[in-house]
Amino acid sequence: MIFLVRLLRNRELAEDALQAAFIKLITKSSKYKYPMPFSPWVYRITYNCAVSEMRKAKVQQNFILKYFFNSNKPCQNDALAEISDMEAVEEIKSAIDSLPPKQRAMMILHRYEEMDYEQIAVTVGCGLGSVKYQMGEAYKELEKKLSHLAGGD
Repeated sequence: MIFLVRLLRNRELAEDALQAAFIKLITKSSKYKYPMPFSPWVYRITYNCAVSEMRKAKVQQNFILKYFFNSNKPCQNDALAEISDMEAVEEIKSAIDSLPPKQRAMMILHRYEEMDYEQIAVTVGCGLGSVKYQMGEAYKELEKKLSHLAGGD
């Protein structure tokens, strides 16, 4: 459910997608082929249901990245620093929102769901090389847009 909420950024849509995914998992269970890892198969069906819900609702994908990039900065209680951190979070959100939907989904699966690239490839239905390329492009784009946050002005 967390994956869906992060991907769709809408709890109601996530619940609808989850319900559709459960139904598909039950009705398509005979199509699961045993030595294939079970988890990516489940995520693939869930991802497809989420995409379907987005199309139905015509919702733009957007997700919160407060925990996307782990900050190594010490915690500061200063109000000015807190405002600055909030502004940085907003900039990160904006940069991530600008990524194409498939790249955003891949990053959620990699960063939040801790999937390796092979599992992501199975989940989103593309080749391993495509995942590596898409992730590389996404990180390059984020680095370009966010380099000033790391002192790379």
